Amino acid sequence: MEAGALILFHLDPEGRLIAASGIGPGNAIARDIRPAEMLISARAHPDPAQLASSDVKVKKLLAA
Repeated sequence: MEAGALILFHLDPEGRLIAASGIGPGNAIARDIRPAEMLISARAHPDPAQLASSDVKVKKLLAA
């Protein structure tokens, strides 16, 4: 992710991704917000450690 960008992932008590919010310059977060929206639509339960890692691309979580 680009410097100065931040994405917060919100999970329900069961670990399902229910929201993602972010802030950053220009469209720095767009490439991660769109896959997050897809995960939310799929009612996914992504690994919180992977969501927290800056080394893991959100798009790769779609394949999991």
